[in-house]
Amino acid sequence: MNLRRLFSSTPTRSVAHDFTIRYKNQRHQISKAEADCIRPKDRITIELRLDGTTHFRHGDRYLNLVLVEQCEPFGPVHQPRPKAKDVPKKTKPNYVPVPPKPGPRTPCTPKGPWIVYFFLAFARRLTDTLTEMRAGGWTKLLGYTLSQQRLGVIGVGDVGSEVARRAASFGMEVLVCDTAGMGAEGARA
Repeated sequence: MNLRRLFSSTPTRSVAHDFTIRYKNQRHQISKAEADCIRPKDRITIELRLDGTTHFRHGDRYLNLVLVEQCEPFGPVHQPRPKAKDVPKKTKPNYVPVPPKPGPRTPCTPKGPWIVYFFLAFARRLTDTLTEMRAGGWTKLLGYTLSQQRLGVIGVGDVGSEVARRAASFGMEVLVCDTAGMGAEGARA
């Protein structure tokens, strides 16, 4: 059992494409002799031992790395923000806008399933059950089936027609009112 390895801190780093490892703002190079079984993006374990020494390991094999250079630290460099007059203006490329193709509107289907999901949640009293469970209880609350309910849909556009279709598949009685043919007075009434 290797106690030095056991009592060491072991962060890991990835091997870069130039067979270097960056650690504590320093770049360490893997020699060609040791790079025979190491590939870019392999994970290298760095052992920080209690005596203050640093050792690099790939699997069970220790590596002798050469310090190549001190690097600038990662992260944003804190420099003053340039003034608007110093920043060059971007030029827009010459292009001709293309109008959208005429045709039927794309259906807005993502909202329909969510609305029916909320119907099911309220029918099965999931909010009450969740509140009871968070309080530490486990009481089975009786809900009701959607086939016993009536649904009124005002506006039968993309979302309204999708909700009405899904509600009818659960056996609900669906009443619809289309406001597209009504004027402003009829829609408010």
